[in-house]
Amino acid sequence: MDSENLLPKEEKGFSSGTKGCKDQLLISKVILRDCKSRNKSFSMGWIDYQKAFDWVPHSWIIKSLELIGINNKVIAFTKKAMTYWRTHMRLHAENELIETEDIKIQCGIFQGDSLSPFLFCICLIPLTEQLNRLNTGYEEHMTKTKISHLLYMDDLKLIAKSDEEVRKHIQTVRECLLVAQFDFVVCLQSTHISNFQDCISPCGKKFVSDCNELTKLGAGCILARTNLPSP
Repeated sequence: MDSENLLPKEEKGFSSGTKGCKDQLLISKVILRDCKSRNKSFSMGWIDYQKAFDWVPHSWIIKSLELIGINNKVIAFTKKAMTYWRTHMRLHAENELIETEDIKIQCGIFQGDSLSPFLFCICLIPLTEQLNRLNTGYEEHMTKTKISHLLYMDDLKLIAKSDEEVRKHIQTVRECLLVAQFDFVVCLQSTHISNFQDCISPCGKKFVSDCNELTKLGAGCILARTNLPSP
């Protein structure tokens, strides 16, 4: 994956040669300083996936591997291995042990192993490609580099020039995750919006989300700094 540069540069959750969320925090800090120095407005949106690892469809794992061109033998092995994914539950009662039979895992991936986070990152590569195709985002004035989003595992930060643009990003995310059959929570905060809104899932469910918990990409640090004056 590293030698072929298959993991996008926007994802720092499972990339070698990076400092993970520290890199993303530095990028956010540079963007903030840039817009402050030039008195520019910008918008950000944070997306938190509901039970991210639990709701990854196995079919989307295979489809994502195919889309990025993984060797067919690796795909066949992964598909076969998923048919053997099992778990069971134990309950230690007062004088007995109650144990279920093996439960087949038909949706979702494991937590605590090294493969599952890697598979999760691969599942989000198509989303990154769709966001990059929009050719939008905040443009750093020195390098003219456009940054539309940052990822750290299941935490997604959307970056845009305006509320309208960040809503376009959210719609793109919504469409992609509907195809993949994910469920997610959207928490939108921008330079022109004073409180959180648009907390809705693709299935139409309403959620109350504590956005203070979204700290891996610096949400807790940045929310107080995004209220910049309009140019």
